[in-house]
Amino acid sequence: ERVLNIFILFIGASVFGFIVANVSEFMGAFDRQSDVTSDRMLQISEYLKEKNCRQDLSNIILRQNQQLLDLKNAYGCSDLLSYLPGRIKNSILYFQHRSKLNNIAVFKFISNQSVCLYLFELMKPVFFHPGQIIISEGESSTDIFFLVSGSAVTFKKHLYY
Repeated sequence: ERVLNIFILFIGASVFGFIVANVSEFMGAFDRQSDVTSDRMLQISEYLKEKNCRQDLSNIILRQNQQLLDLKNAYGCSDLLSYLPGRIKNSILYFQHRSKLNNIAVFKFISNQSVCLYLFELMKPVFFHPGQIIISEGESSTDIFFLVSGSAVTFKKHLYY
């Protein structure tokens, strides 16, 4: 009976140790991701200084990259999803981005979920700060912007009656 108790205690301690090790590994992954993000931001900053980039432009580039790095998943979600069948991948992506898709009016008129996700994956997030000009009247552009969050103000230079 003692041998059985010792054996059960040994198994219990091993399982507990395994769980603690996995939890600490899981938490360590977040620290590694923040280290990778910090290193990447430092590289970008040094590159901009090396190229003598204007300070205002450097700040915009750094903020844009920080926002993009913050959006990335610590586990490389896109790599994991690439191994899944299309239908499952689309269901996960649609669930993950449903609030953004619901905020963009053009997607309300597309009933096919795969088409919505295809168009959504082509889109690139851009971040603007208060007072920053997105586009000026008279400028030509090859971009289309969808406001997902926040607000924007439009100004008309000339009023024609």
